[in-house]
Amino acid sequence: FMKTFLIPTSGEEVFLDTNSPQYRAAKYILEDPYTSQLTTTEQLDDRYASATFYFATDGENWDTCFLGDKNCKDGQWLVNDVCEWFAISCNDDGRVTSFTFGMSCKDSLFLYSANII
Repeated sequence: FMKTFLIPTSGEEVFLDTNSPQYRAAKYILEDPYTSQLTTTEQLDDRYASATFYFATDGENWDTCFLGDKNCKDGQWLVNDVCEWFAISCNDDGRVTSFTFGMSCKDSLFLYSANII
């Protein structure tokens, strides 16, 4: 898995640092029972990229829908299908197409969207 998929995607050096988002995402994928339900390389690509984003943006400290958030009603990250995770949009083929997050600042709401495709 590391040699055939992750190292060509992210490079070998990031996996030498156990605190890197890539290492943490790889560890999560290897330990997550849902990974065995993935049927395509594309699903694995999207799961790895999304988990790397989660760890790179300090997802454990988000205000909502982080892993373990008992109040999340919109889909905790790192649980089940990536297309069910909060703020992720997928196409009809089940591929991640964008992340859309809102950030509140006083009385305003700012939306940030990153298109993947």
